[in-house]
Amino acid sequence: MIRGEILRRAIHLSGIIIPLGYLFGLWEKTTIAFVLTVLFFLFLTTDLIRLMSPTFRNWFFSHFPGLVKPKENKRLLGSTYFSFGALLATILFEKKVAIASLLFLVVGDQVASLVGKRFGKHRINGKTWEGTITCNLACLGLSLTILPVIASLTGSVTAALSELFISRYVDDNLAIPILSGLVMSLVLLYQ
Repeated sequence: MIRGEILRRAIHLSGIIIPLGYLFGLWEKTTIAFVLTVLFFLFLTTDLIRLMSPTFRNWFFSHFPGLVKPKENKRLLGSTYFSFGALLATILFEKKVAIASLLFLVVGDQVASLVGKRFGKHRINGKTWEGTITCNLACLGLSLTILPVIASLTGSVTAALSELFISRYVDDNLAIPILSGLVMSLVLLYQ
């Protein structure tokens, strides 16, 4: 792995502090929402300046080499979508669903990528079935610790399929927590 990819993964995985802090009662919903709002606007502002100012863009790339994926050169970074997706999940969903959807975002997406790149042989939409299956299993295992089986199963499948199919049109950092959280909420509502 190149240095930039390792740094991106480390930053992404550091997001685990949000659902774990929420799960163990270190922070309340309002505190998490406030912090995520600040982060979102910080990332969004930085992205917009980077996209509009060649001088700032050059400075950004020279100080943070490898942090930007090639597909993100002319669009918002994953960190902006991550903070927005996490913020929406925290605000929209009840605590356990929000925690599960945030765990899916932090862990599921990463294991899909790692397994897909290392062991993936069957490609679809630029992703691999191996990564998708691993994402589903990781999300299922995580959510079973806090949610009923049916909600966990439907949520994990939704997260994995969002990562595989929807991320072609909507950044997976936004699609995974929102779609999986919505499905889990609906299942819990009618269970």
